This record gives sequence, C-alpha cells and structure tokens, in this order.
Amino acid sequence: MVGNRQVQNYEIDWFDQTNMKDNSNKDIEPVTYRPEKEKKSVQENEVTNTSCPVINLSSKNLNTEHMSLLSKGLSFIPAQKKVNIGKVLADLTEWERRMRLKEYFYNIKEHEEVKEKSECSKTRRKNKDFTPKPGKNIWLDTYIEVVKGDVMNGLKQRKSINLTTKEENALKDILQDDDIVIRPADKGSGIVVINKEEYFKKLEEEITNNDTYSETEQNTTHQITKKVKSLVNRMKKEGSISGEMKTYLIPKHPHPAKLKGNPKIHKQNKPYRTIVNGIGTATEKIAEIAEKELDNYVINSPSYIRDTTDFLDKLSKVKQPIPKNSILFCFDVVKLYPSIPREEGIKACKIALDTRKIKKYQPMIS
Repeated sequence: MVGNRQVQNYEIDWFDQTNMKDNSNKDIEPVTYRPEKEKKSVQENEVTNTSCPVINLSSKNLNTEHMSLLSKGLSFIPAQKKVNIGKVLADLTEWERRMRLKEYFYNIKEHEEVKEKSECSKTRRKNKDFTPKPGKNIWLDTYIEVVKGDVMNGLKQRKSINLTTKEENALKDILQDDDIVIRPADKGSGIVVINKEEYFKKLEEEITNNDTYSETEQNTTHQITKKVKSLVNRMKKEGSISGEMKTYLIPKHPHPAKLKGNPKIHKQNKPYRTIVNGIGTATEKIAEIAEKELDNYVINSPSYIRDTTDFLDKLSKVKQPIPKNSILFCFDVVKLYPSIPREEGIKACKIALDTRKIKKYQPMIS
C-alpha cells in the first residue's frame, strides 16, 4: 500500500529507459566506465564527453562506443540530421490552436463561459478544427508569431552532429536490446545497466518483503477515483474550495501508479531505492495541493535541511571549538518515507495545516 492506496501486482513499470528484458542468472562483475572530461577529436566531428560514470551490472558486453554514448547522460538528446518540416508546421499549428482556445475561454463570467462553451461545442461537432481567429488579443498574437519565427529560424541554422557514426550504431543496438534496463544510480552518481530479469526480481522483493505495499486482486483505480470525487465535491459544498479548484482536483483519466528502482551502487548488494511515480493517478492533484499547503510549515521547521549546501552552511555556524565531551555520529534511515507511521503522519499534517496563517483550503482529514 502506498499511502492509502494498494499497489497491484501488475503496476510495476517494467518499461524503463530502453524497455529491456534479461534471461541470465549468472553472477556478473560490475564494470565502471569513467569518461575523460576533455574534448576528444574524432574523424567526423568534435564530441565532448561528460563526466557521468557508467556502471555495467548486466551480462551485455558494452564496447567503447556503448560506454561513450551512455556517459553522455540520460538527458542527452542526439541531434537530428534531418527534420520533418511538415510535422513541425503541423505541431506549431496545433500548439497555436490550443493557445487561442485557452485565451478564448479565459476569465469569462461563469454564465457566459457556459454559454460560449456550449456554442463552441456545437461548432466543433460540425468542425473539429475550430480555432478562434487572431485579433482578439494583440499580446497573444505577438507571442505566437515570435515563437513560430524562432522555431523556423532555428531550423535554418546548421546544427553540429553530437554523435559519431559508431555511437549512432551503439544507440540503435541499445534501443533494440530487450535484455537490459538502464537506470540512473541513486543520488545521481552515474548510469547503471542491469539485466532486466534481475531488475524485476529486486523490485518484486522490495514490494513483497515490507509492510508498505500490499497486493490486490484487481485494479482499484475506479474505487479510489470515486473516493476522491466524493471528497472534492464535499469540500466544494462546504466552501473549502472554489469551483475552479474542484474541476482541477477531480481526476480526468487516472491510471495506477508505477514503481521504478534506482540502484544504490555505493551499498553492498546494491539494493534499490524504490520510486512510486504518481503522475496521472487519481490522487495526484490533491497530493500536489497538500504538498504546497504544507511547504511553508516544513521549510520553517527547526529540523529542516534543504540540501547538502544548506547542511554545510549550518555546520559552519556551529560554535567552535566543539566541546571535548561531544559525540559526533551519523545514522542511516532505511526507507525513510515508507517508514513514517501512517496515523502519526496524518496527525502531523493536520497540525501543520491548522497552524497556517493564510488558510486557502480547510483540512478535511478524518
């Protein structure tokens, strides 16, 4: 169970990075590749390697080109040699249509909005490509023209190729390989290549051997969506939220959350940090609002540490010298968020919401 939601046995997201699978059970020695930071001159062009290490835990033999490609990082985007101008123009036209429709219905009085939406709906039944005409908002017209101009001018500029021919072949090989999964290492310490079977096995162990998750026999998304709608409607009825917020919070086309794992390569047996991706789930929007409302309370808590830099800054302010009888220690919290007691966590959230100076939304925790 994640929060108040049960995880189903088919909800693990096997489609990671390269959507790959493994049939090997043999022990594999990890191979780490650390690219050089300086530029390397190649026959066709200049390619700059990043400093992202690649750890190969799979049975796949990765050559120099594979490693060089992966070391560019998961955010690397290969430059396209050819651009489909027709598709770009079609995408720009669709984007312009969405922008004009948003402006067309923005900030209209409720009764006028309903009326015009109804009229627009009738029009769009006859013509699904209905697009408001330019001229209503000069700023929007200018913005659209500038964006379209920038995009088209950018296509005219000659772009340098950022992959060698061998690296392009390596990319095709990796994309077509259904035996591996590529994941970022925990704490952003590199890229890890894993046998897919081993990846599946460890994720299943994670959700089986703890009290955070429980298996269900069927997809519970529909039931959860009904609960969310009931809560949101009650909040609107009692005046806790506006009609606009009600529309925002009600799930449109929800689906189950997906589970992924990032290997902790610095630890023995390289366990996974499991990540539940809640994007598109029934509770995504209400979780977003709850987090935003709790944010101010959290950052003003005495124990709050934003990041490593903030931690080092706090250490620098500790009075020196440290007393001789002081004991310096550190400890590792295993599964920090899943280990938070649910009842105590809910109570803490309610206390935090009750202490807000500006209460945009009233807590309805039961």
